Amino acid sequence: MSYHMEAKLESDAHGPRLPSDILHLILDAIAEWGGSQAKRTLLTCAQTSSFLLRRAQAHLYNDISLSRRRQCALFSRTIDSSPHIAVLVNRVRFSEISASWADYPLPPHVVGRLTSLRRAAFRASVRGLDSGDETAQIKSTSSTTIAFVKLFAVVSPALKHLELDIFIFKSFAELARLVWSFPGVETLALRGCSWVDRGLVALPDENMYPGCCRNLSSVTLHFLPPFSLSLPVWGAGVRELDLQAFTAQPCSDYYEGLANFTSLEHLRLAFYQEDIRWIAIALRHVRSGRVLSLSFRHRALDQHRAKTLEQLEDLRLDEILRQPIFRNIVQVSWTVVCKEIDDPAAWKKEIAARLPGLVQRKILWYSVHQESRNR
Repeated sequence: MSYHMEAKLESDAHGPRLPSDILHLILDAIAEWGGSQAKRTLLTCAQTSSFLLRRAQAHLYNDISLSRRRQCALFSRTIDSSPHIAVLVNRVRFSEISASWADYPLPPHVVGRLTSLRRAAFRASVRGLDSGDETAQIKSTSSTTIAFVKLFAVVSPALKHLELDIFIFKSFAELARLVWSFPGVETLALRGCSWVDRGLVALPDENMYPGCCRNLSSVTLHFLPPFSLSLPVWGAGVRELDLQAFTAQPCSDYYEGLANFTSLEHLRLAFYQEDIRWIAIALRHVRSGRVLSLSFRHRALDQHRAKTLEQLEDLRLDEILRQPIFRNIVQVSWTVVCKEIDDPAAWKKEIAARLPGLVQRKILWYSVHQESRNR
């Protein structure tokens, strides 16, 4: 929920008319609605009855979204004055963290009370980055913001899921330092992150980060600049990997790094139009014999059906997946995203016709979705 709770919670002197377990189930059902209506109803319940207060608070504070300084200040005051609420927070999301903020969005002692926090997502502000001046120098995310993110590694021991959106690091090494500061994290997602120094990549001294990535099992890398996946950044235990590269990204060094993911079980790849040809290059470098599922997403917004199907046929995916390394696969998902779906049944029939081996093995799942380019 977005943090707008300024009303003082009051209790009444009347006990519940329904059994307590029934009332709690009602509140649980209301919370499942999601959205502003559920929030208003839960707030009303919390303000009306002292009996319902704690249950309503558990839902209201389970998922917190903070995007402005005022929201951060209100949340900080609440946690400072009511420490028992802090343990109710399971997920927190910070959006549009401005580089102009001189202080942390939350003070350290407030973050330190979020001992039950399992998920944290941070989105840096992109305002001012696209000025229209191609000669303008891109500014990196402030050191204050990066230090604030690292604070959660120290004071939130239960944190297992970390997401970073649109962070611009000074160097790839700075990105690695932040990732390595979270040895307990199991799921990591980097979307639209970048780094200013595109020169020779030098990693930090791994000896200074004992236990780094020891629990990391799922990594999502969407729209990162070209770099080598072979860099020893993510640890040896990654079982799920989700890659969506920049269009026209050089793939020779990038996909060779898939050989390093020797524990890989689930691989998801997304490509745009003719870049689908890189699927063959990527799969050529898979070395894990544990792969159970492959998921491919082909964005073909500017192509006709015939061209898209021709690219699929040229890929010869059936032949690739007959290799022994892929003998344990139980599911292959193929998704096409296009601007218009003229005949859904024809789409699916033609996709299946180009992957007869997967159909025969009964492991093919396929779908076609319509999406506007302006979405």
